[in-house]
Amino acid sequence: MLGRLGFDSLPFYSAIAFGGASITVLGGLVVFLLVTYFGKWRYFWEEWLTSWIINALVSCTSPLHGDVGARLCGRADDALAAGHGVE
Repeated sequence: MLGRLGFDSLPFYSAIAFGGASITVLGGLVVFLLVTYFGKWRYFWEEWLTSWIINALVSCTSPLHGDVGARLCGRADDALAAGHGVE
């Protein structure tokens, strides 16, 4: 799934890329440590993570909604062009 990840995949080739990757990793680590230190895992799960999961699932169904609508409009257009419209 991740391909061939090796030591060469790390962003040591550029100071800007390395700085951005470092800030991202350190920021995630700081958030993890703060949530653990303050014991807010239940709040994090109930209020933030579950709503994010629901939003992600809904956003995955949105393209399906658009696709179904487009297909229905296409079928209706074909039916009207063939003379099978509503009289």
